[in-house]
Amino acid sequence: MSGTSRLLVGLALVFAALLFATAGLEPYGLMHDELYYWACSKRLGLGYVDHPPLAPWLLAVTQPLLGDGILGFRLVPALCGAGTLLLTGLMARSFGAGRYGQLLAGLGMAVAPFPLAFFGFYSVNALEILLWTATCFLLAELLRTRNERLWLALGVVAGLALLNKHTFALLGLGLALGVLATPLRAQLRSRWLWLGAGVALLLASPNLYWNWVNEWPSLAFYRSREHLNLPTTFGQAIFLQFVGMNPANALLWVPGVAFLLFSRRARPYRPLGIAFLVLWVVILASGQRRGDRIAGVYPVALAAGAAFWDGWRGRGHTALRWTLPVLMLAFGALLLPASLPMLPPERMSSYFEMLGEDPEIEAVDVGQKIPVHLMGRLGWERFVDEVLAALALLSPDERKRAVILVPHWVYGSTLEYHARDRELPPVVSPHNAYYFWREEGAGRDVVVTVASEVEVLEEHFAAIRSLGQYRCELCPEWRPDLPILASYRPVRPLEELLIEWRTFSIRAAPDLVRWYLDN
Repeated sequence: MSGTSRLLVGLALVFAALLFATAGLEPYGLMHDELYYWACSKRLGLGYVDHPPLAPWLLAVTQPLLGDGILGFRLVPALCGAGTLLLTGLMARSFGAGRYGQLLAGLGMAVAPFPLAFFGFYSVNALEILLWTATCFLLAELLRTRNERLWLALGVVAGLALLNKHTFALLGLGLALGVLATPLRAQLRSRWLWLGAGVALLLASPNLYWNWVNEWPSLAFYRSREHLNLPTTFGQAIFLQFVGMNPANALLWVPGVAFLLFSRRARPYRPLGIAFLVLWVVILASGQRRGDRIAGVYPVALAAGAAFWDGWRGRGHTALRWTLPVLMLAFGALLLPASLPMLPPERMSSYFEMLGEDPEIEAVDVGQKIPVHLMGRLGWERFVDEVLAALALLSPDERKRAVILVPHWVYGSTLEYHARDRELPPVVSPHNAYYFWREEGAGRDVVVTVASEVEVLEEHFAAIRSLGQYRCELCPEWRPDLPILASYRPVRPLEELLIEWRTFSIRAAPDLVRWYLDN
């Protein structure tokens, strides 16, 4: 290993250490998304409505080794961050960068808020950024070496990426257009390209099969998201890209894209520049605030920009070599609390006011003062304690016959995880993956409902009584004062009601939560 490679690996390990060091900062705990993947990993399958199965599968492998505490959830995303940083630096080397350029590319990745936020907790997004970066790195190496067998490696990574998150198809589209628009289209005659495509399809096929036999629930879920996107102007969308990737990083990725598209030296790598441009235009034209959806393609532009500056010898180039990393680190430090839990919750609102930016990214986030990737880590243990205290009010006979019904997977997975070592009745829901686990509550007729109103339950149960209420001062609007109720004698078996209430959406089941639709 060369000296430069050792430095790059060292930088990647420092980055992973930073991510892991912030993993257990109080009062922030595990995020509700992580607990959903945990619930899925306990019920292994080929699909889970709102995501393919790779993330739960991986969690099922790592947690027996690492445990189901902070280490078991946060080590993998931290390593994904380290791997992404390393591949970004190596991609800069593919573009012709020396030591300075490779380290500059890695630094650009380490101080970008969008990826930092995703590498801070376990989710499909941490894996996605690593897999997108690996895809682009392998294509860059293929273009550099002309080794057609790399199409097979590309096929493996692409298949895993599709098995992790369906939005990899967006990168696939960009790269396909890049291939067709450049001399690389000659590779369409290569058997290795088609073998790689076959491998990708083979790896993705389990989830495709699951969707087919279950009438495409993932498509129903994606269609539901159209109503939850917060509209944004073209100017705001551009602003979000610059802020979300660190304003100083624009000095890297903007010339990087120009380098890929127009430089004679970078001509072989033009398909990657075209792919970046396609994705950038798509996200801006979508009119959504979810600019983080293309975070995985930025390593290409950061690496290309680092290669450009590494080879630039214009006036003041020595001063620039120092100024660039200083600016990137300064803005990175300023924006760090937006990505990682560096500030207490009560100071978050003031922090975002100082930035002049709202943390809202979707309609369900409107009104909250803390970004969802941090808000989702607060208050859950007390919530579970309140539910367990309510269950204790049931008679011993009622507890034996009890099942917990929730309108959203957030409540279900949170209850199951935080009460995993306590006596908890089965948890059921008509929402997303929980819909396919509905038979776990079969034969039980004392239904303890959480986060549903009396008014809607009265239509389905003969008797209802209150067991308590959970109140959360810092919680977002979708988690207000939550009633905990005991409902008796359902008008039909609960399994039939769950089928009737089936909901594939980011929103809670409307048959259980009417207020949700009114807010």
